Amino acid sequence: MKKKLLLLAALFCLTVTALPLQAAEPVISQVNDETITEGDLRYVLSQHTNGNEAIAMIMMAQMAPQEKLEFVSQITDALLLSQAALRKGYQFDPAVARKIRWDTVQVLSQAYMRHAAQSWDLSEEALKAFYDDHAEAFIQTEAVHVRHILVDSEAKARTVLLQAMSGKNFAEVAAKESIDHGSARNGGDLGWIERGQTVPPFEEAAFTTRAGRLAGPVQSDFGWHVLEVLERRDERALSFAEAKPQVVQALQEHYIMAEIARLRGSEAYVIDEEAVQKLGGLTR
Repeated sequence: MKKKLLLLAALFCLTVTALPLQAAEPVISQVNDETITEGDLRYVLSQHTNGNEAIAMIMMAQMAPQEKLEFVSQITDALLLSQAALRKGYQFDPAVARKIRWDTVQVLSQAYMRHAAQSWDLSEEALKAFYDDHAEAFIQTEAVHVRHILVDSEAKARTVLLQAMSGKNFAEVAAKESIDHGSARNGGDLGWIERGQTVPPFEEAAFTTRAGRLAGPVQSDFGWHVLEVLERRDERALSFAEAKPQVVQALQEHYIMAEIARLRGSEAYVIDEEAVQKLGGLTR
């Protein structure tokens, strides 16, 4: 069993369902006046199962008696050590104090947003209304599906271009000849690319070549490219059904930012922009 606990999830990875109230649980172990219950053990174990306590319960049930004892002893020893650290004042060590502070900030901020999320309207009607009001945000951008072969000279690029034009399998040539080893393993396939995602010479060639055609040699800072455009898609508005997963995410983000804006307006919230620009010892 792994001994290192997993880090907490990021702030906005929200679980929007309410947690049921738990009845008092029996004490499994104790160090001085601090107790450890089955719920505590389930929580610790769930950190190895992406927070799924149901799976954690199954894992505990499947442990042999000696494994259960070792697990409980390990967690109880951790509590013992934490109490010893407190008595020695280690919580005031700057590095320890910073970690305690920001772990606490993360846990509490997650808890706040989880509870705030219970009042969010994510009904079909609310989603459709948000989509209608922000239709310009739900656009499928123009893109091309491209594969390429990258080599270190124009002469080599012309050689592989001729091989591809003569009918030799492009993916096999890419796997053998391309110095872009990441894409070479996939037959040179770069997937779908949008404007602004690649260097200008490559982008120009990719977006001016018809589907099913070859292009090159094209020089960039990386070397010489021979490319094949497999598919093209035009920019178009997405229907509500197509955009629904994005709409859900966007509406959640809208609620989050609205709540943060409300809190900013009610608190002494200050950012020193001059100090921000000096972060890292560099200024612009």
